[in-house]
Amino acid sequence: MKRYLWTGFLGVFAMVSIVGYYLFGASGGLPDFKLVKLEGAVSEEEQRMKLHGQYLVSSRTEFKSLFITPQGAEYFLRRFFSSTGTGGVSASSLDSYDDLAELKGQYRSFMRAKRNINGFYKDERWLIHGDIETHEDSDKGQDPMLQLEALDLATGKTKRLEQRLADQTEDSSMEVKDVQLLEDELHVLTREGRILNEYIFDFPEGVLIGQRRLEYPEGLHTIVRGETRSKPSEWLLFTTSERVAGTAAVHEPQELDRMREQIALGNHSVMRNPSATRMQAILYSYRTGQFVSLPKVYLYNTVQQDNAQYSLDEEGVTFASVDDGEITIIRYDLESGKPFTDELRLPAERLGGEVIGQIAIEQQRIYALIYDAERKPEHKIILAMIDAVTGDVLYRGQVLPSGSEQADMERLDVKLRPYY
Repeated sequence: MKRYLWTGFLGVFAMVSIVGYYLFGASGGLPDFKLVKLEGAVSEEEQRMKLHGQYLVSSRTEFKSLFITPQGAEYFLRRFFSSTGTGGVSASSLDSYDDLAELKGQYRSFMRAKRNINGFYKDERWLIHGDIETHEDSDKGQDPMLQLEALDLATGKTKRLEQRLADQTEDSSMEVKDVQLLEDELHVLTREGRILNEYIFDFPEGVLIGQRRLEYPEGLHTIVRGETRSKPSEWLLFTTSERVAGTAAVHEPQELDRMREQIALGNHSVMRNPSATRMQAILYSYRTGQFVSLPKVYLYNTVQQDNAQYSLDEEGVTFASVDDGEITIIRYDLESGKPFTDELRLPAERLGGEVIGQIAIEQQRIYALIYDAERKPEHKIILAMIDAVTGDVLYRGQVLPSGSEQADMERLDVKLRPYY
């Protein structure tokens, strides 16, 4: 009997070793890197800093993927054993978000087989997940069923709710895009193609009490979601964008003032570019069922268009963009949609470099990658964290080699978000 137990143990050990090898490749012979703080007070945010990178090993096409943190680097090869759920999202994608990975560790039984990263909600009392189960009916076609499961964090008990939904179109499958609990009302947002529906349930009773179709003249193209996927919010943030003639901006008084200011600063690209991208953010309140429109923003070149983002938090909306070596930040009020104050600007030199690369916004924090103008073996890569409200630089850390293996910074490429 002992022999069989020992054989079983060896089998499990071998399997774990093989999985570990494929998930996290041996780093022997690969250079180590870490984020070394240049500026900022010690904080919990600093300890959670993580860059996603790729290191060019021995040819033009052979890369090793890695994480870089203040503690060091961890190399890995690829993600295995991922299964696809709603919207084509793999189960392993939950691990890409800190809050969902933490929920998996704390509530393993409840989180098992839940794959829709947009369907989670968590507050101090409840953890809720929503998803669509679709069955093919020979007579009716697709038969979508909304499935909701809620875990009472105080008692450990779960409650389930199912609601059959009407199929809106034959061309697209339905998916849950958001779940929010406001007092006793549970709000579930679904998307099917371009159709957005909000279903409202009496949460204690578990019955459907209302439904709204979300429609806006300019369309609701993109739902802006932060990195904390399970965060409670009574607001939804949408963005829409379209190509317009560059002269269209002169019809917006606020934008005309901005153009004059940019020309005075020597940025003549606003006049040279015959076309521009017009972006707008639209807020939707679950509580009132009303939209709040933010002022339109015009982006005149590809640098601006590739590095312009909106983000929603409990106190407002942040807009940030990159152009001509500086970050522009604007904060908007939730109720009125108007700017709180004048826009803030931070040049690359203030952040310790020459070029501003990728930016990301999360919870009143703007993260930016700062580089040298040219790549070289000692290429500078700096991560900066900025307070979106005040414009203060809260943290600056530089990626530096930290091990005994020779490292060529020119071979290292990093991003703020994972490589997918």
